[in-house]
Amino acid sequence: MGVFQLGNGRWRGVLTYKDEFGVSQHKQFSGKTAAIVKRRMKTFREREEAGQVPDNMTVDRLCEIAIERCEEKGLESKTLTGYKDYRRLHINPTIGAVKIQELKPVHVERMMKLMLKGQTWVSRQEKNKTVYQQPCEIGTALLCRNFLRMALNRVGIKEGLIEKNAAALADLPEKITRRTFGKLSQSDVEKIIDLEPRQELKALWITLATLGHRPDEGIHLAWPYFYEQEDGWWVKLPKSKSEEGKMPVPVPAKLMEVLQTLPRRSVSFVFTTEKGTPFSYRNISRAWLGALDRAQVPRTRLYELRHYCGAMRSRTVKDDVLRRLMRHTDVRTTKQYYVYAFAEDMRRAVEE
Repeated sequence: MGVFQLGNGRWRGVLTYKDEFGVSQHKQFSGKTAAIVKRRMKTFREREEAGQVPDNMTVDRLCEIAIERCEEKGLESKTLTGYKDYRRLHINPTIGAVKIQELKPVHVERMMKLMLKGQTWVSRQEKNKTVYQQPCEIGTALLCRNFLRMALNRVGIKEGLIEKNAAALADLPEKITRRTFGKLSQSDVEKIIDLEPRQELKALWITLATLGHRPDEGIHLAWPYFYEQEDGWWVKLPKSKSEEGKMPVPVPAKLMEVLQTLPRRSVSFVFTTEKGTPFSYRNISRAWLGALDRAQVPRTRLYELRHYCGAMRSRTVKDDVLRRLMRHTDVRTTKQYYVYAFAEDMRRAVEE
């Protein structure tokens, strides 16, 4: 076992061990410092002595371990369900049987291309047969690749089983580009709200555009989440994607006046049907498309109201305040994805 420094400044270690057949094997480890390399070699040696050297670990098994660790950390059930679907529907039928040491970027690239075409490789149960499915959206292929990249980092690289992350090195297919959704202007949102005939939906659009809640959070908003203090009303969500998302945010007085005029058909939910049950996401999505058509605004996703809220707030508040209002852990996420320039602001900048 030796550790040495390479010409590029990185460190490498070579470990010799015997596999289950008594044959000597050599495994290399690399890292930014000698301490990192030694730690990875020590972890591998301990697993080897315990008879747990995972040289035959497949991509499917790696994803299973990654999901188990995410469950231990307490990730939201909705996120875990998505991870399990990526593994079951897309990763396992295509590259699940590939050993992680043999996984290459080309494997991940081909998996994403087949996801977009709606077909998979050779099925384990039905060899030499192409299985056709419903073509995936571009966003689904990206999320599946991101999950695989996370699994390779948290299990493969962290434990010294592999040196490079094939998912991170994989090129995106030409068809996969960052989706550009229609940005909402202030006049667009005002028209959508003014032309909405249903009181509950009008209040929902106002809430999403004012508080910046995610659509699912806004649809299932409940009265117990609101509480009043000396400076006014606040809202605190019990569940969110992160701990920062559970932090309370202030509610404007005008918005509370709108919400308090809604009929109380439920003791819990703010927005309900006539029967007092919460709206389903599918019905709200359809209602949103109808609202866009009614206002003659190009169709875009309901999530854009959250982006609109961030862009509006960025006009007047500091970065850290904006991050808290949007309930983000890192302000870079807020500035990169939730802030955009309005046409009137750009015109005013060049005219002044």
